[in-house]
Amino acid sequence: MEETLRIRGILFFGLKFILWLIVAFVLWWWLIPYYGHGLGWLALKSLNGIFGMDFSEYSVHPQGWLNIDTMLSFDQRLMMPLSMLTKNYPTYLALILATGGLGLWRRARVILYGSLIIMLGHLMYLVLALRFAQSIQESPEIPTALAEFFMIIPFILWVAFAYWDKIMAYISETAGEESE
Repeated sequence: MEETLRIRGILFFGLKFILWLIVAFVLWWWLIPYYGHGLGWLALKSLNGIFGMDFSEYSVHPQGWLNIDTMLSFDQRLMMPLSMLTKNYPTYLALILATGGLGLWRRARVILYGSLIIMLGHLMYLVLALRFAQSIQESPEIPTALAEFFMIIPFILWVAFAYWDKIMAYISETAGEESE
């Protein structure tokens, strides 16, 4: 009986996750041109201010069904597929929204903290990719590895933020058993 309830709980979480994932992606793609403007502005300021580069403008090019092929360009020469760069954010939102047992304020904090980390990651990736564009063309392995890392970030943040109290309780319990 207990095993059946556990399996049902997992299946119910999976169903909620898929439904939230669809909603989150549709809304994200709809909003991505606006996010692109904010990200582009911050990247432009970072590239020019920190790295002393001479980019004068950025532009967002919404394209495709639901803006799925939106591009971000700098001085009309360096193009980045914005949807590909930021696809980890809707995944994170869907994971948090599908997780049961989180109170409203805790859920809001978890969404806020994870969102800030993911969005800072987007900015850092974009700035570094543009700053080292020439080197990346010669050796594309590093950005490919970073892209793979960015794909798992939502899952790491989800476990860390949504289940931190349970992880710490387990560690404390395990440490107590080892000392006996």
